[in-house]
Amino acid sequence: NQAMGGSGHGSGCGLAEVIVFLLALVAGTGCSLTSKVLLDMEAEGMDGVTKKFEKPLFQTLGMFVGMCAALFIHAAVLAFKIPFPGYKHAKSVSKKKGYAAVGEVGEPEEEEMPSIPIWMYFLLIIPSLFDLAATALCMLGLLHVEVSIYQMLRGSAIIFVAILKHFVLRDKLRDFMWVGVGWNVVSIVLVGMTAMFSVEGGEDGEDNGKVRMGPMLSVPVDFR
Repeated sequence: NQAMGGSGHGSGCGLAEVIVFLLALVAGTGCSLTSKVLLDMEAEGMDGVTKKFEKPLFQTLGMFVGMCAALFIHAAVLAFKIPFPGYKHAKSVSKKKGYAAVGEVGEPEEEEMPSIPIWMYFLLIIPSLFDLAATALCMLGLLHVEVSIYQMLRGSAIIFVAILKHFVLRDKLRDFMWVGVGWNVVSIVLVGMTAMFSVEGGEDGEDNGKVRMGPMLSVPVDFR
């Protein structure tokens, strides 16, 4: 690993990694598409006027509720000792009258994962607030740009991750990796400039300031 330029390099890419990557790609794109569809839906309000459902904070609330479901899954994994990546459960050796089950003789018992202290859950509130704020800003940006541009601009997260990985975590990136990050910067600049200056206004007479606000909100929030 040291020869590969860092502790996180050199681990092969197998079928499981490819499947996870494809699932993340499909899920992320689907999430952006459904968010844009929701923002473009129209309904008649109480005043009789047809308006778009432009409620970005509603989607932020939906994400928060969805993330809270992870707490119940975490509790279920611990309670029922469900095999799950990142969790270690102590093996229960069934012994009757001094005899052990076949296959358990001589096997060292795995250490159970230490319990998470209560203060750790409260400490996680800090990154959670950043994530909520970033999601709200992303939804505000999605109001003013097409979903294709929005999805490509979110690739700026690769740039921030590379910088933090190299300079903060001291996990040095190799030269060809920086070449990829550089091309990512070029593509994001081109896409962002195109979105900001190729639109003379929205479909309903939306001013240029609001249209240009979309890329400006979509890129910085990826630093979260």
